Amino acid sequence: MTEQAGKLTEEQLAVIEDMTDGELDETAVLRKHGVSKEDYRQWLGQEAFIAELQFLMDSARRLGMFRIARYAPGAAKSLLALTNDNSKPDVARRACLDILTMPQTLADGGGEAFDKGTIEPDIDTATAAIILAALAEAKREEDAKEYDESRSGE
Repeated sequence: MTEQAGKLTEEQLAVIEDMTDGELDETAVLRKHGVSKEDYRQWLGQEAFIAELQFLMDSARRLGMFRIARYAPGAAKSLLALTNDNSKPDVARRACLDILTMPQTLADGGGEAFDKGTIEPDIDTATAAIILAALAEAKREEDAKEYDESRSGE
């Protein structure tokens, strides 16, 4: 809680808590607590209300980033596996792009740019094409080796 939380009513604190727990949308929270839109608009004009709401939103965002950081290695491994999926070239291409943007996403804390989907790869198109071509070539070589090994056993 912020220092200013003490300036809020129990009703305001309950509304903020329900807004940030993710169970209900804004309208449902207001309805649950019997808060009119007019009262809510007044609350949004109060510095203490906004500060507490922002504090809890930031806390929730940090929690989400901790979860992302915890599962990032597994996600990267899964994305790498998808890059080799010849049956779905669009999935493989998207996985490659996700891999390329992952470091920037994590460095940004996955914050606002991640939420808005505005993260751009930190490389130019030509470099991305070279990386994708190298991944495709590595997969072709792997497939050829597996084919040769399967044929030699016949």
